Amino acid sequence: MQLIAPIWRPVAALALITAMPLGALAGPASYACNIVQSWQLVEDGTLKPVPKSNLWLPGMGFGVNRRSGALSSKELPIPFPALRVLSPGSAEHYFLAQAESPQPTAHTLILRIDDFRAGEYKPFLLYYGTSVVSGTCK
Repeated sequence: MQLIAPIWRPVAALALITAMPLGALAGPASYACNIVQSWQLVEDGTLKPVPKSNLWLPGMGFGVNRRSGALSSKELPIPFPALRVLSPGSAEHYFLAQAESPQPTAHTLILRIDDFRAGEYKPFLLYYGTSVVSGTCK
């Protein structure tokens, strides 16, 4: 029995480490995203380029912390202090986060970043109200 105890501890530690999800350990702590296209759902069910008055315009950027969901932007008025991170992303899975506005007319924001894609820049889709925004994150 005494021979098993010294072997048991390292084996248990190794089993615990290998059971940890790799996505929780990999990648940068936050994304810097740049909007490339911005569309709005209209009455006939199609998507049209957003008018210049829209909040989410091509060329604008925002940041999101992949662990806490905190949003930041110097250009965009962000209606949410943070998103609820549903998946932190990894080499195998996309980052997914969601928030609901505290306004009486509740809007939902959903952000998906394809973290699993090869390369430095990862494509994203953001849905907010009737807007669909796409671009890349680094």
